[in-house]
Amino acid sequence: MRNKILIVDDSKFNRQVLIDILQDAYGVIEAANGAEALKIVEPQMDEIAGIFLDINMPEMDGIEFLKVMTGKNWLGAFPVLVVTSEQSVEQVAECFEYGAADYIRKPVNTDFVKQRLNKLLALYEQKNEFKERLDKQTQTMRSQYRLLQQQAAQLKKNNALDFDDLLVKTVELFDNHPEIEATFVTEAGADSFAALQNGAVDVALDRIPPIQLVPDYHRFFSCELVSEQQ
Repeated sequence: MRNKILIVDDSKFNRQVLIDILQDAYGVIEAANGAEALKIVEPQMDEIAGIFLDINMPEMDGIEFLKVMTGKNWLGAFPVLVVTSEQSVEQVAECFEYGAADYIRKPVNTDFVKQRLNKLLALYEQKNEFKERLDKQTQTMRSQYRLLQQQAAQLKKNNALDFDDLLVKTVELFDNHPEIEATFVTEAGADSFAALQNGAVDVALDRIPPIQLVPDYHRFFSCELVSEQQ
């Protein structure tokens, strides 16, 4: 369950201001810089609901922290809100480039902080639920695809067996009627035999599956039966 808020700021006073705003609704954890925050995030990844992040800090600033989080693919499950007194549009834009979800200017307002956080958490909850459903659907589709592959392999095996049986019957027909290859009573018989021969070549070269020869075989066999009865 995501019920913790991480506050990352080198100022103890600034951290305490946010703690006082959030502690009634969330478990609050704090770090003095980005490096400390990374050590906290990894073991508590599934518990963190959101991060309030200062930009200018010693050892590792907010932008470097976001870069590392992005590189490790740790962003996306929870929002990062940049909290800064900086007026630099470029710095804020860079934070957004590396995955920040929103920013708040210091000094912070209690109601404003709660409203922005609640809206973002609701949005990320919906996104995470959608991702979970999508992952389940994807897993189901992959299972169905593997099943189809197995069925296709079995069908191919069955077709190969059918084709072997077909060849046996064809050989038996030629053995019982040696005159067939030399002289066909009907033109249809000759055409169907030629189609059967061409099809056999295509099967040998893997151009078509053996099952496609079945209609040619039946057509040829039917023509010869008809010719015998005439």
